[in-house]
Order: sequence, then structure tokens, then C-alpha cells
Amino acid sequence: MYARDADRWRLAGPTIAVAGLAMLAAIVTLAGAGAAHTSDEHGQLTFHDTEDGPPSEDLSCQFWIEGHRMSHANVTIQVVHDRREDRHVHTAVEAQGAENANGTFDVRIGPLERHSHVEAGEQWFTAKMGDGHSTNVSRVTYTVCEGFVWPLPGEDPHGCQAPETVTARVEGGAVVVEWAEEPFADEHELAHVVERAPAGTRDFQAVARPTPNATDYRDTDVEVGQAYHYFVTQILEGSRDQGYPCDHATVTVHDRRRPTCPRDLQAQATQDGPIRLSWNAPTEADSYHVHRTPTDGDREAVAELEATTYVDTTTEAGTTYRYEVTAKNPAGEAQRCPVVEATAIPFLPDAGLAFGVAVASVGALALVRRPGM
Repeated sequence: MYARDADRWRLAGPTIAVAGLAMLAAIVTLAGAGAAHTSDEHGQLTFHDTEDGPPSEDLSCQFWIEGHRMSHANVTIQVVHDRREDRHVHTAVEAQGAENANGTFDVRIGPLERHSHVEAGEQWFTAKMGDGHSTNVSRVTYTVCEGFVWPLPGEDPHGCQAPETVTARVEGGAVVVEWAEEPFADEHELAHVVERAPAGTRDFQAVARPTPNATDYRDTDVEVGQAYHYFVTQILEGSRDQGYPCDHATVTVHDRRRPTCPRDLQAQATQDGPIRLSWNAPTEADSYHVHRTPTDGDREAVAELEATTYVDTTTEAGTTYRYEVTAKNPAGEAQRCPVVEATAIPFLPDAGLAFGVAVASVGALALVRRPGM
């Protein structure tokens, strides 16, 4: 078995040799494309859907390649993928030809099994040989193997040059796609292309080219109830090179509205230390975020829950806390909701001690109030 991760080419089963043909044990990656003399006088390639079948231009999962009258013994079968702006070259396999009586060479390679990150369709094959010689380009159509699923961006081993993180969320009936801007060593402007496909497919189509250095795009041309895949690729300003995407996001468009803030938020300090919160659920709320800000401290998220009550057990006696509870659903999260305050009570072991502490320090009693009261 023979495979190459970069394009998932696989040599399926034994290699068939003609007059002592020997397959090399590893793939040889070609150097950058240079000037090559391409001509039928250096040989021709034929493709076969079955081992002993006639030449065919419409291939299935496994296929064979034959090289006839090659001008050199060492032959590298090279494939060109040309999909939109993503054109690149890979080595499919390298072989040693068997010499003919007239000094040319024949090769036969197969069965090959194609797994690629690009869509099935027409591909270009060429046999590269020494001294910059090549056969003419051969174009064939073939499909992927049964059960093969096209990888989404980020799932394929192909190297990527794009934002490393892509997210998508539904907001107001539209999809907001966001990506993390990648650091750059110089002052290039970064242009991006946003592509979208219905979820469960790999039919990605460009939907936007945001302004340079943008980090988000709002897609309003979406259907309620439809799920979409999104990915973002990067193009250097003034360049036609489009990087292969690193990540993707999947989101389902719904017709729900962002919830309003919870109603009647209350905070009650208890004698054993915890502070109990309660509120009334607004319409459209699925869950809640509880945020807390201690005296002279920073705001922090302390809980995410679906209930309409919460007990904060991580308080410190005598510390005043401000609490904000926001409601959330797939359409978004309520912002700038009402805030309440409560001061944690010290733990008091008995009623007599409690009375003494109360007389000594009013600040040790429970204080529950709204800001401004």
C-alpha cells in the first residue's frame, strides 16, 4: 500500500510491472515548476478504468496509468489541480520504465485510488522526465472512492494560509461570520474571501470579499431553517494567491429574536455566607449568564445555567458584590441588563453572638439594595 498525505493519493494493491518495471518506495516531491519541453515525441499517457481495459477518459475510484514510448527511464506522474484560485501541482507517483527495442520506455502503474481535497472533476496529468522533458498534458475525469467524504477546511492535511479561527452566529436573522486576524511581519493589507456552502455539502461559493483587514462579515442572504458551512481565506493585497482555509464554522439560521433581560432580579445575602439570586424569565430565553463584580474588583462570569435561580457560594464576608444576569438563546445575548447589589454576611455560630456582632458593626449585617438607593 502506498499513500501520500499531501493529496491522499493511494496506490491500491500491487504494482503491475511491464518488462521488469519497479516502483520506487517513496514519493518524490517536485521542485518549483521550470521550463519544460512538452511534446508527444517524449511519450504519451493513457488511462484505464480496469486493469486490462481499453483507454478511457472517464475513470472511477481505481484506475491505471500507462506511459508509452517515454524518452527517459525515470518517470514522475504529476497531477495539476485547477479549482478557482486554488491551482497547485502534486506528484502522484514515480516509476522506473521498461526499455523498448527502439530505446524508449513503457510504464504501467496501478491501481491508483484517488482521495483529494478538491472536488471531483477534470484533472491534468503529465509525465515528467529528465532534462526538462514532459509528455503532453492528459485530461481525464474521475470520481472519489465509495464512502469518501470531502474534508471540510481544517480537517485536511493540506497546509493552510488563512485565519486560524472562524466562528459564525445568528443575529437578527442574519449570520455574522468572524475570524481571528493573523499577525503579519510587514504592513501588507490583508484581503479575505468569505465562502459558504449548505451544511452537509462541499459546494462552497464565494459570498463576499470584505474590505482589507476586516475581521467579520454579516451575511443577510440566508434562509430560515437552513444550516451553512462558512470558511474564510486570505489574499495579500495586490496578489492573486489565495491561501487554503484553516478552519470552518457551521451555523443554522433560525427565526428567533434575541431575548430581553431577565425581570425582577433579586439578591439576598444569607447568614451562612452565600448570596442567593432569583429572577423572572423573559420570553425567548434558553439560558442565563451570571456576572459578578466585587468591591474594587473586576467583572467576571461566575455561572451559565438554565434555571432562574443561582446561589453564589464563593463570597467573602463583608464584601459587596454587584450582580448582572443576562439571557441568551441562539439568536444572541441580552446586553446591559439591570444590576443588583448584596453584601455577604459573616458566618455567626449562635444567636447571642449574632446580636453582639450586629450591635458592634452595622456593616456586618446583610445589605441588599439596588444601586442608587
